Amino acid sequence: MKQAPNTQALTREEQAAAEIGATRFAQGTIPLTLAILLTIVGFIPLLDLLVPHQKSNTPTPSKTSVQAHSGFHLPTAAELQALEKQLESASRLHSQFRPAIQSILTTHLHTGSHQAILGRDHWLFYRPDIEHLTGPPFLSPAHLAKRRQSPHTQPDPLAAIRDFHRQLRDRGIQLLIVPIPSKGAIASHHLTGNPSAHPDNPSSQSFLQTLENEGITTLNLRPLFRSHQTAHPDANLYLRTDTHWTPQAMQLAASAIAKHITPNTPPDPSPTVPIELTHQGDLVPMLGTDPATSARFQETAHLEQVTRGSGLWRPDPRADVLLLGDSFANIFSLNSMGWGESAGLAEHLSHSINNPLDAITRNSDGAFATREMLAAQLARGHDRLAGKRWVVWAFAERELSFGNWKLVPLQTEARPSENFLELTNGTTAAFTATVAAISHVPRPNSVAYPDHLCSVHLVDISPQTASASPINATSAIVLTWSMRNRIWTDAARWRPGDRVSMNARPWSELEPSLGKINQSSLEDPALLAIDPLWADPN
Repeated sequence: MKQAPNTQALTREEQAAAEIGATRFAQGTIPLTLAILLTIVGFIPLLDLLVPHQKSNTPTPSKTSVQAHSGFHLPTAAELQALEKQLESASRLHSQFRPAIQSILTTHLHTGSHQAILGRDHWLFYRPDIEHLTGPPFLSPAHLAKRRQSPHTQPDPLAAIRDFHRQLRDRGIQLLIVPIPSKGAIASHHLTGNPSAHPDNPSSQSFLQTLENEGITTLNLRPLFRSHQTAHPDANLYLRTDTHWTPQAMQLAASAIAKHITPNTPPDPSPTVPIELTHQGDLVPMLGTDPATSARFQETAHLEQVTRGSGLWRPDPRADVLLLGDSFANIFSLNSMGWGESAGLAEHLSHSINNPLDAITRNSDGAFATREMLAAQLARGHDRLAGKRWVVWAFAERELSFGNWKLVPLQTEARPSENFLELTNGTTAAFTATVAAISHVPRPNSVAYPDHLCSVHLVDISPQTASASPINATSAIVLTWSMRNRIWTDAARWRPGDRVSMNARPWSELEPSLGKINQSSLEDPALLAIDPLWADPN
């Protein structure tokens, strides 16, 4: 009798290789790959020596300062900025040649990049999604302990969800947790060719079961999506070139959420507006190929736009249901993502419950960003939980492995004693100020989104010109662009102590259009109580 294989002896990595698939090279491919890579490694440094560099006006740290550094001298802000410029200059050739090199690797060797994994038939997958599915159990003590070594990181999703549920329960509000499956969990057959592979993180089921046992309502979308995929094998539930779902999957999720929170309410009978849209997904820039190769990754999506009267749908803060969502909620809703507007999760959930809906959404950081936004509004006297019956918290499931599940108190913060600048709608102010603190700015191409806003604490404000009206404030909290289309702005390089000039206006004027974009917050929770301004540096 043939003995069955001993599957118990498989390590987690071996199981992952079996589920997701391992990279195999055809005969002769390995030597060719090595030849190309060795050529690249030797060619670019040679060019760097032969091609004259552009003269820079940025001062270079002196030999004396370098020697001082070896004696544990802390570098000055000017020295740090000079070093930053040097590193940027050193990567000049890399930026110039990388698209052509990546195009060769993608076209001839079927190789993706450090962020985008190349599947079959031009399908692209986000590496952190796959790492979540094939990585260690996100609730294991060893994994949590390792992640706690990162500064200011709270890695346990159960702790954050319990804390949030308790705060909502105290106000008589119910919470629904909706982890949104990773693309690799539902569409892995486009990566491996194996339709029976259903990869999942080992902690996923125990995570959901623990919450249910503690009375916290959850919605597991995996069975729904897999059942739909089985019944409609030609239907794609995830975009081929993007990290996110298709409109069809999003509408399935909206209907399922509606059945949880309003089980006996029929959907809105008014028709939606069909829209066809062709675009490149967010994984194409992360792949990093040249324009000709990138052009092969176009795809078309069929949206159903939700309207209200003669206009587009808008959230209603007076509604009794609040959606907290990340980019999975923003796609088809936030026009700057390239996939249309008024056709996303919030719009279709409102349509499915046949009622208005309130929504707080932001790209990235689904583990904490929307709770921080909610807390910030509460601290400023705007209670978005007033009259709420349900809060639906939807987030990308990879956050369970990589997100910062910080505890966010929903309470009014004591206002700092500083005199902060406030502007009313329609007014502006031009001033110079000193940077006291700036929030974290991600490196370009280290995150999935091309744009980012940073928060800045400014002090020592003075009017920009002698003729300007006096400003009766010494401090301000401003938001400004720190990254546009994966390129850092000047503000991304600001450091505490820098003197900067800007034109400011109320953030409330831009929040409807920019509030959903990926942004970072200052670490001091007391600053949440301050109404921020929008700043355009000059």
